[in-house]
Amino acid sequence: MLGAAVAALTIAASASALPTFGVAEDATKYADDGGRVLFDKLRAVGMVEDRITVPWNPDDPTTIQEKAFLDRSLPVARAKGVQVVLSVYPNKAFNGLGNDASAALFVGYLVKLARTYPYVTQFIVGNEPNERYFWQPQFGLDGAEVAGSDYERVLAAAYDSLKSLNPNIDVIGLGLSPDANDQTSTSPVRFLKAVGDAYRASGRTAPLMDQLGFHIYPKTNVDQPTTHYAWPNAGAADLDRIRQAVWDAFNGTAQPTFREAGQSGGVVLTFKLDEIGWQAAIPADHMAGYQNQENVPTISEATQAQIYSDEIRTLSCDPTVADVLFFHLIDEPDLRGLQSGLLRLDGSERPAYSAVRDAIASAANCGSPHLWVHASGVVGANASFESGAQPASQNVFGLNARADEGADASAGIFKVSNGTSRPNAARIGRSLAGGAGPRPVVVAAATLRAGLSTRFEFDGTLNPGWYVYGVRLSSTVNPSRVTTLVSPAFRVG
Repeated sequence: MLGAAVAALTIAASASALPTFGVAEDATKYADDGGRVLFDKLRAVGMVEDRITVPWNPDDPTTIQEKAFLDRSLPVARAKGVQVVLSVYPNKAFNGLGNDASAALFVGYLVKLARTYPYVTQFIVGNEPNERYFWQPQFGLDGAEVAGSDYERVLAAAYDSLKSLNPNIDVIGLGLSPDANDQTSTSPVRFLKAVGDAYRASGRTAPLMDQLGFHIYPKTNVDQPTTHYAWPNAGAADLDRIRQAVWDAFNGTAQPTFREAGQSGGVVLTFKLDEIGWQAAIPADHMAGYQNQENVPTISEATQAQIYSDEIRTLSCDPTVADVLFFHLIDEPDLRGLQSGLLRLDGSERPAYSAVRDAIASAANCGSPHLWVHASGVVGANASFESGAQPASQNVFGLNARADEGADASAGIFKVSNGTSRPNAARIGRSLAGGAGPRPVVVAAATLRAGLSTRFEFDGTLNPGWYVYGVRLSSTVNPSRVTTLVSPAFRVG
């Protein structure tokens, strides 16, 4: 059951800490004043966190890149009361982190950063490793996914090394892209499965991460945050899908999963939503300094303001969200990049600036927190069965099944004694899985695509009598999650 809001499982809103609000912004790093003006603008809107990127150059693996900028900016952030999060990843799609020697150099670079800037205690390991642009290879020569297992080894080594240096360092994993095609890059749900499979196979008995980084963007820039992505991708409206994918990947291991409704105490995983952005149109009188041509449809500044304030209110009611970072504070000058800031390039405030300030100020007024419980069956599983008496001459029978996630399904027709018979679904499921139970008269199998109805047809006549349909669905990302559905009895002849 996903997104449950059941009274017996309620969590008091006051028991959940509000997220830390901030931005993902490198302009502070590059500013001549070390980011003083921008940090002041950040604090004035009620934000206290800045995620700054630090590239790693595999051709110069031990030199801290852009060190002069970091040396100038990080002390300013500290003095201004801004927490810095360092997002560390190769400066190009480096085809080599699956190699142990290269991985060790990368992890050594993380440790060097932590030693050099000991007051920085939050590190994001890699960036969108499910995207080919940032991590290669994604797939092996045989088409099998390999990026997830390679990334798991790097994250495990990074966790151990950073925690050995300072147990108070927060290791943030993944920083997942919300959208991929599973051909050149890997969808977030399937990437999490790959990481979990590698983790379990490794026999590791320590966690991998303290927080899960995830990026929220609309599939097209004009989409509202309530618009769902198609499974196995996930957007702003699909965080339950990511929570479930984490549970599928790590439940029962040393890696904590997200807090569920009714759960109290213990170590849990939280979200660091370290990139959230919608691009806004730029008024004609503020176009100075922007370059090139816009490459996506933009939304109005008023719409952006509404989206950002709505997201703050929604995410503030989610006990699993610890950090909400907007990308950017100030626009990029290249229109082919992101003009998603609270500030325009000239430093003037967009409507989103005051809207975000007001939303953060009222974020504690959450009347009903979002509650989540992991699914034990297939999410959204249902079936429609043909009913009513069928003539003995009928030679095609069928049913339709669907689910909100990918599922493997087997279906059958079972003989029963009378019109009130309804065989136990668990026994039907065991039979359809090849175990003990009533034997089907006829069977069929198919793989269900998420959100699409799949037709099962059984060819051939049936002897006169009473029958039921049964269909067993198992999740493709966690085959232990099973749902079996059985129809009412129908008569033939």
